[in-house]
Amino acid sequence: MTIIINHVTSNNVHSGIFEDIFSYFSRYTDGIAEQVISEKPVIGAHVRHYHRPHLEDKLISPCVVTVHHDLNDPDGWLSINAFLDRYREADMVICLNTLQQKKLAECGIHHTCVVPHGYNHHLIDSARTKGRIKRDKFTLAVVSKRYGRKVKGEAFLFELAKRLDPSLIEFFLVGDGRSEEGRVFRSLGFEAEVYERIPYATLIDAYRGIDALLMTSYFEGGPANIPEAAAMGVPVLSNPIGMVPDLIENGRHGIYLTMDPAEDAKTINRLASNENNIYSNMLHSSQTPSQNLITWQDSIIMNMKQHVNLLKGKQDSIIKAMEAFA
Repeated sequence: MTIIINHVTSNNVHSGIFEDIFSYFSRYTDGIAEQVISEKPVIGAHVRHYHRPHLEDKLISPCVVTVHHDLNDPDGWLSINAFLDRYREADMVICLNTLQQKKLAECGIHHTCVVPHGYNHHLIDSARTKGRIKRDKFTLAVVSKRYGRKVKGEAFLFELAKRLDPSLIEFFLVGDGRSEEGRVFRSLGFEAEVYERIPYATLIDAYRGIDALLMTSYFEGGPANIPEAAAMGVPVLSNPIGMVPDLIENGRHGIYLTMDPAEDAKTINRLASNENNIYSNMLHSSQTPSQNLITWQDSIIMNMKQHVNLLKGKQDSIIKAMEAFA
C-alpha cells in the first residue's frame, strides 16, 4: 500500500525549484509513495504538503509545510507575519536551513526540522570524474535568475565589479536576465560568458571550469546553487545567508562576503592572484565538503520521514509499507 502525498501549491505561479522537488520526489519514492500535485488540497490524500501556506485560510491536518524563502525578506509578499499563523497550524515545519529554524524559534514555533536542498549525485559524480578545466583567468560564476527588485544583489555586484581586476578575472553568468550583467561587465573590461538558459546537465559540467561561485543575494532560503557548487568542490564567495552557514565553512569552503564592495573586491583580487597560495589551499579544502551536504535522494527521504511520522498510530498499514523510511 502506498502513501498518497498531496503537494499543494496554492496558486499556479510557475516555480522552477518546485518542479525540481516534485521531479526528484517521483524519482526517489517510486512505488513507495504517490504524489498528487494540485493548486488546492485534494480529497483522499494521507498527508498534505503545503508550499505556499500563506495563501491558505486553514491547513488540513495531517500536514507539513516547507519554508522556501528567507524569513527576513522585507518584501510584502513574503512577510513573515503572513506565514506565522499557518506555520503554527502545521503539524511540522520543514526549514531549508538553521537560520530559518532559529527565526521561527524566536517566534515561539518549535515543531520544526531542517531538510536542506540536495545535489544531483548522478550528474555531479559523473562531472567530477572528468576533472577540472583550467581557464586562462580566474572565473567567477553567477548562477541565478535576475530579479527586478535586485534581491540577488545586482547593485552590489556592479559596485564590486568596478573594483575587481579584469586582467585576472572573468565572469561566467547563468540565468534569465543575466545578459544585462554581461553587458555591464564587458564595458568594464571583463570577459563575460553568458547563458540565460542552459540545460541542467550542461550547467553541472560547467562547474568544472569555475574557480568560485559568487552569491551576492541579500535574502535567500537556499539557494540551490550552493549545494551544487559545494558538491563540485567549487569555493563559494557569498553573503552568509540561507544555507551558506550550514554548508560553507568560512575560510575552508569559501569566503563570507562583508557586502562592502571595496573590502570584498580586495579579498577576491587576492584570491584571483593566488596570493600566498590562499586560493590553492581553499580549493584543496573545498574537495572535502561539509557533513551537512546531502544528495537530493537523501533530502527526499528525510522529507518522507516527516510525512510518515505524522501518520504513526493513524495509518498502521501504510507505515508498515514505509519501513524503509522509518
